[in-house]
Amino acid sequence: MWCEIVRILLWGSKEYPFGISTGDKYPSGGIEKTIDSLAHWFSQKGQTVIVLTRKINTDIVFDDSQLLKQNIIVKRMPWIKGRFFRMPSYNLCAFFYLLFTKKNYDVLYTHGIFANFLGHFISKFKAAHQYMSPSGITYTQKQYIFFKFILKLLERYTYSRNACVVYSSFNEKELFETKLNLKTKNYLIISQGV
Repeated sequence: MWCEIVRILLWGSKEYPFGISTGDKYPSGGIEKTIDSLAHWFSQKGQTVIVLTRKINTDIVFDDSQLLKQNIIVKRMPWIKGRFFRMPSYNLCAFFYLLFTKKNYDVLYTHGIFANFLGHFISKFKAAHQYMSPSGITYTQKQYIFFKFILKLLERYTYSRNACVVYSSFNEKELFETKLNLKTKNYLIISQGV
């Protein structure tokens, strides 16, 4: 399946490459490490990878053209600072960027509830195959305590669609389905250690 892909778009990481965001007081974690690993893995398999991430201020001097040599194209999106706003605002900017630009990817591989939800609509508008990785259960996270009910509905809606849900293990799949009280019909297990 993956060997037929020519261009894959990875969406959901608030920094790329992992570890470059030195000025953000909220550290990066699982999604960022996963996308970093996946981007390099796909590029080593000969795929062109497009990574949508935030524009960040950093102390690390990094030139995105270094990644072009590895067939990794980085598109940096604007965002609003703050723990509650950084992910939703970056994902909204990425959504509009994808909505109003020409489709230059074959597969949309999204990570996290905001990218997964918005990616569902992009996949319909642009006729792209979507794979989505939950990367945790958002409604249970402390920073979203006041939005718990809305986020749970959003997660149930998003993961009950026909896109393929990618889990890192069968344990994650079982926990996820139990917490959200749903069964994912179309799924893959891809270990984090690709």
